[in-house]
Amino acid sequence: MKKVLFCTPTGGRTGSEMMLQYMLATWQDLVSPHIYTRGTGEVFSAYPTVTYPKRGDFVGPFYEGIYFKLKKESPEFALLRKLQHQERFDMWYLNTIQMYSLAPLAVQMGIPYWVHVHELLSVYEELPREAFDFLLKNAAKIIACGTQVLDCIQSMGYGQVVLVHEGIDTRLMVPSGQLHVRQSLGIPSDIYLWAMSGTANTRKGYDLVPELLSYLPPTHGLLWIGGESKTGLGHYVTSRCRHENRAFFQVGPQTDQYYDYLAAAQGFVLLSREDPFPLVMLEAAYLGLPVLGFSSGGVSEFVEPSFGEVVEGISPKALAQRMISWADQPAPVNAARAKAMQFDVMRRKSEFQDLFRA
Repeated sequence: MKKVLFCTPTGGRTGSEMMLQYMLATWQDLVSPHIYTRGTGEVFSAYPTVTYPKRGDFVGPFYEGIYFKLKKESPEFALLRKLQHQERFDMWYLNTIQMYSLAPLAVQMGIPYWVHVHELLSVYEELPREAFDFLLKNAAKIIACGTQVLDCIQSMGYGQVVLVHEGIDTRLMVPSGQLHVRQSLGIPSDIYLWAMSGTANTRKGYDLVPELLSYLPPTHGLLWIGGESKTGLGHYVTSRCRHENRAFFQVGPQTDQYYDYLAAAQGFVLLSREDPFPLVMLEAAYLGLPVLGFSSGGVSEFVEPSFGEVVEGISPKALAQRMISWADQPAPVNAARAKAMQFDVMRRKSEFQDLFRA
């Protein structure tokens, strides 16, 4: 059994971290896991976890600067070095390219590492050029979460890449039935409700909400599930929707009641400009919702005409027209759920286990 340190950004309900949680359930007989995270999320509470929260205020960088001057390495590296000496992990698993800064330490300590890539080009821009190359060049294995991710990595010349599509654990996808979503949010009963789930930023298309709703009749509404934007973008979206009297509803990140909110919708619309292989589209399809979106990545791999549609480019008007058409059709429950079940992690258990058997 391999002893593995899984390094992941927040420990919260991001798509990449939910996927890691699902995969861990399939590795029970192959892996002894420890979790290292820079956040205090609840997703990995069942596993031994070490957290090093990054501080964004003045004190954090000042402390790290003094520490580095005295010790010649960052406090995060010192923590990981100590943890490695104590636990003697066989390998590290860097979940997302956001953990790129840990690759040099792993190489320095002679620890093989894998990197699980859940990102496309817009996120590449956030990484230093040399650090990105170092991360991929020295990885013992690169796991791509979707075909477009695989193509991007291979097109740069990196060869040690395997394709493992994102998945869902359908055993956990059961609405509690204890929350009356429409009543709690004041959503009129005659509104055809579309859902979108994700961080409220431009990559996820949050800025497109007012324009999309402007092309939809008043009988259509949108429920956004996920962290609220505390920037001027959030003010723009909510203020414009309120000023124009659009049916826009928003709830923050959810844990126990997430599937209640998602199941309250009659359709799912993915507004992302770029999304490698979003778990939310799998979740929505499993709940029997039609899935519509822009040609932003993995949605083009997943959606079939029997339960959804992909609009080429980023055109809120064209997407709204297709949403209106789908609202007049019966819910494609059977077709959507059947496709989603192909990505159920328990059905794909041997595929995930093969990663550690190879």
